[in-house]
Amino acid sequence: MITQKIVWWLWNQMFQYAYIKALSLRNNIPFSLDISSFESYTIHQYGLEYFDINKKYCLKSKIPFYERMYTRNIYINFLLMYFKWVCKKINPNHNREKQFNFDRWMVNIKRWYIEGYFQTEKYFKEFGKEIRDDFQFISVPSLKNKETIKKINSCNAVSVHIRRWDYISNSANAFYNVCDIPYYNKAIAMIKTKVTDPFFFFFSDDIQRVKENIKMDDNAHYVDRNHDDASYEDMRLMSLCKHNIIANSSFSWRWAWLNNNKAKIVIAPARWFSDNKRNYSDVVPEKWIKI
Repeated sequence: MITQKIVWWLWNQMFQYAYIKALSLRNNIPFSLDISSFESYTIHQYGLEYFDINKKYCLKSKIPFYERMYTRNIYINFLLMYFKWVCKKINPNHNREKQFNFDRWMVNIKRWYIEGYFQTEKYFKEFGKEIRDDFQFISVPSLKNKETIKKINSCNAVSVHIRRWDYISNSANAFYNVCDIPYYNKAIAMIKTKVTDPFFFFFSDDIQRVKENIKMDDNAHYVDRNHDDASYEDMRLMSLCKHNIIANSSFSWRWAWLNNNKAKIVIAPARWFSDNKRNYSDVVPEKWIKI
C-alpha cells in the first residue's frame, strides 16, 4: 500500500491524485489518500469527491504520527514544523517531492507515504485515460451552467482563463508571473488564425477588469457566477471548450488537460514564475503552444 498526502486547492489535489493513481497502476500496488490535513487546515476544502475517484482513504492510525500533530499556537507551531522536518528526513518510508520539474526517481516509488504537488503530466501521461475517467463529475450542473454548456457545445468554443486577485499581492507577485493583457491579446489573435469562427468564453476572478481591458467583438461570453466552493463548475465548463488559453495556474492547466478534443489547441505562458529559481520546464506539455 502506498499513501498520498492530499493538500491545498482542489486542482492541486487533482495533481496529487493523478500522480498516486499512475504510481499505483505502474507498479501494481494499491493506494490510499491521506486527507487528514483538512481537519485542521480550513482555508481550502477537500474536493476530490466531486469526481468519480477511487475513494480509498488512509486510516488515521496508519498516518505517520508527526503528520497528525497540530497546534494553533504560532510559537509552538514553529518548533513543531522543525520537528516534523526532522522526522521526514529520518523516516525511510516518507518520500517527498524534491523539485518542481519532473523527477524520474519519483515514478517507481514502492514505499509507503508520499507528499508533493507533481505538477507535470510526465508523472501520469501514460495513464491519461484512466485518470480522465476518474475525473468525471458526479454532480449535475446548475440550470445556468447547463445553458452555458449548451452554448459551448454549439460553437468553436475557446476558454480563456485569467487569474488575478491572489496573484497581485506583494508576496504572490514575487513568486508568480501574472499574465498580462498583451499575452492574452496575442493568444486570442493566434487562435483566430487557427480556428474557424472561434467563440471565446472568459473565466476570471476579476471579470469586470477583463471586460474593460480585453476588447472583443460579439464573439465572447463572460462567465461570472461560479465562485468559491462552486469554482469547480468553471472547471467543468473550461474542459468542455474545444480549445483553451490558460494562465500560469494549475486551475486552468488541469482543465485544458482534461479537454478531450483530440484536435485541441492549448496556449500557455512561456514564463510560469516571476524568477528563475525554479525549473518549470516540464509544466507545459510538449503539444501545447507557449508564448
